[in-house]
Amino acid sequence: MMPPATHHPGLLERVDGLLVGERYREAAEVLEVALADPSTSVEARWRLGLRQGELFLLDLSYGVDKALLSLSRLAAEQRGSAAERVRLHSRLIQGLTLKRCFSLAERAEKAAIKECGAEPLLLLRRGDRLLAGDDREGARRWYEEVRGGGGEAAYALANLLYVAGEFDEALSVAQRVAAGDAAWLRAARLRASVNAAILDHVAEAAVWREILERHGDGDFAARDRVALGLAMAASDQLAEALAVFRQVWRDNPEGEQGRYARARIEAAEVAPSGARRRRLHPFPTTAQRRHQCGPAVIDLCLRYLDVEIDVSAIDDAVRRGDGTPMHEIRGFLADNGVVARRIEVTVARLKAAIDLGLPVIV
Repeated sequence: MMPPATHHPGLLERVDGLLVGERYREAAEVLEVALADPSTSVEARWRLGLRQGELFLLDLSYGVDKALLSLSRLAAEQRGSAAERVRLHSRLIQGLTLKRCFSLAERAEKAAIKECGAEPLLLLRRGDRLLAGDDREGARRWYEEVRGGGGEAAYALANLLYVAGEFDEALSVAQRVAAGDAAWLRAARLRASVNAAILDHVAEAAVWREILERHGDGDFAARDRVALGLAMAASDQLAEALAVFRQVWRDNPEGEQGRYARARIEAAEVAPSGARRRRLHPFPTTAQRRHQCGPAVIDLCLRYLDVEIDVSAIDDAVRRGDGTPMHEIRGFLADNGVVARRIEVTVARLKAAIDLGLPVIV
């Protein structure tokens, strides 16, 4: 293992700060310049390469494959401090899990623990793999058993609780992540999502404001401002919401968020006075496995109606080869006391179903 790099003093800390703050474009520019500098030592180049691999994984516009190639190459080199080796292996396992290469992720985890020991960050990745495979109980037990994981562990458990629809507990756990922790921004967005799910849009808006106060210069700040505007509109602060949407639109009128903000402004301008708003109650979520889109939507609909059936049992009953016929979906729902009607969908019918609180499979 090598001693701390002395070339480019403060550069690694600067890049780490940019990554935590989601200033990915700036991080990419800094890394490109430093890696192109012929005076950058081999040791410093490895450390910078680790940050670049993390950047490829965090900013999905690069693609997970690019991150995995970069991180795998670095893992083969016996360089980096003990903490950096753990960080490297954690990201590599995370990327394999994102690609749903579960057997490879498990193999990488075992190799990482053999090299680095049972570090909390590596153990958390096992929980991520279980959750990605929809083994929620297994993931929860694993997250709760990990000790010393800090903000990352709290965020992982809070995210699982949110997926499971245990919103009060998810909010409580997410609040444990302290400001300044590398997981704070993700935990804060999760808190906003939980507040939205329980229809506390005033609290949701407060979280978005806090995010923008701390990280208003991040690459996703425009998206966060749109979310703030939506939370304000949902809490009947329409004038304030429109002001936020106008700011997003003025800042980047041709960008994705700017165009969306403009669409919200136009929708508000043409909406009739006193127009009512109707929303479904918080809807459950699930991690869909391969060829399980049919069983997944059945699972979601049944859980929304407070009917709990293991998704594996649903899959065994309805899937035929690589897909699920609609008649099997309808038959399974009927067998479990749910009347399903097949209709030619229109916007009016969709709105009517939402008004009645009925889930719709499109």
